[in-house]
Amino acid sequence: MSFRTTPPRPLKRKGFWYLSRRVPKAYRAHERREIVLISTGIRIADDPHAVGAKAIIGKLDAELLTHWGRLAAGHSSDPREKFEAAVSTARDLGLNYASAQDVAVLPTRQLVDRIAKLGDPTRQTDQVIESVVGAIPAPTVKLSALREEFEAAVATTLLKKSPRQLKRWRDVRDRAITVFKSVLKTDKSITELTRDDVLAFRGHLQDRVRKGEIEIDTANKNLGRVATMFRAVDEAKMLRLPPIFDKIMLRGGKDRQRIPYQASFVQSHFLADGTFDGINEEERRIIFLIMETGIRPAEACNLNRATIVLDHSVPHIKVRPDGRELKTEHSMRDIPLVGVALMAMRLQPDGFPRYRERSDELSAAVNKTLTARKLRPNGESLYSLRHCFKDRLRQARAEDELKDYLMGHKTDQPEYGFGYSLEVKADVLKGIAFRPPRSV
Repeated sequence: MSFRTTPPRPLKRKGFWYLSRRVPKAYRAHERREIVLISTGIRIADDPHAVGAKAIIGKLDAELLTHWGRLAAGHSSDPREKFEAAVSTARDLGLNYASAQDVAVLPTRQLVDRIAKLGDPTRQTDQVIESVVGAIPAPTVKLSALREEFEAAVATTLLKKSPRQLKRWRDVRDRAITVFKSVLKTDKSITELTRDDVLAFRGHLQDRVRKGEIEIDTANKNLGRVATMFRAVDEAKMLRLPPIFDKIMLRGGKDRQRIPYQASFVQSHFLADGTFDGINEEERRIIFLIMETGIRPAEACNLNRATIVLDHSVPHIKVRPDGRELKTEHSMRDIPLVGVALMAMRLQPDGFPRYRERSDELSAAVNKTLTARKLRPNGESLYSLRHCFKDRLRQARAEDELKDYLMGHKTDQPEYGFGYSLEVKADVLKGIAFRPPRSV
């Protein structure tokens, strides 16, 4: 079913192009927002006429309609759909949906006012009456179904994830729920969960931390993921559950700041001839690329012929969504290739197919290599090269706005004009470039 006669128009918002979509009336029982906004991840400065943004917006719009259509399917028989429709109907009448038990104990005046909403006989269908008096029970959500329900509640935020990203997103949340269920030794409904259940979950994770099986940060990720799903489903279904996950995190986690490499160490060890002999070419060249561009490993892994621009007066790479979700809206950027990075990319004009959508495998392989070759003197990792890159920009006294842009960070500066040209960025990077080895 289509509800548009013209394509959706791109909307300018916070320096990016957005899809702005008013929810069709037929789907308002399934979507609490009146207007849905989804970022394309494309900067207006990079696409001033929205040429690329229009294609992304068309895809997002089609996916959004498909998502709503699936929710609407089987409306009359699905308990979840019936409850959501009752909530929507109550809202249309100017009421908050309340269960029959809550309606029964309302003060007399409030109860009379509520029943008065049924005054028009044409409104007195079974659905309207059931919505006003709270006759449709909230659906039971078992722990085993919590991730699926959460996914439905936040579906539009997941539209830009690639299949591999979506699988990983699901897997880490499913693992957290599996641990919680194993502690409880039963598959409880979330409406039956108690503060004691959550404390038992935390206690189990705390014991594993004490035994050295997991880090505090890992324990807190498990707690946080389950808590976020619990709260989101509670809100989406208007269950009004008690705040049993409040103040549940473990204290004493690690400082998440990664240790940067010293530039002198990178020059003398990483770029010494033969340092990375014996490892596969793609792994070696990604290391060289990251040290001179500061891009994230996942961004490096997903470059391709369309985003590697070598036949330009300023050779550069284009960090783009390209079928997957970038870490932030500000991650999309163009970075000149200089020094060892340019040497590496001339040998990898199609990118790194071995590691495409496999950045975790890349990081594990590189960190293993760095350990074996004694290139982690202070516990550094592949990502530390990115931090080294920012330190080198600082030492060169690069402007804050330019540093933020090259790193793919949000800048505190107002966004005016088209930003820095490739030539200006290239001049800065040439000024901090390492002395390359004979071959890459």
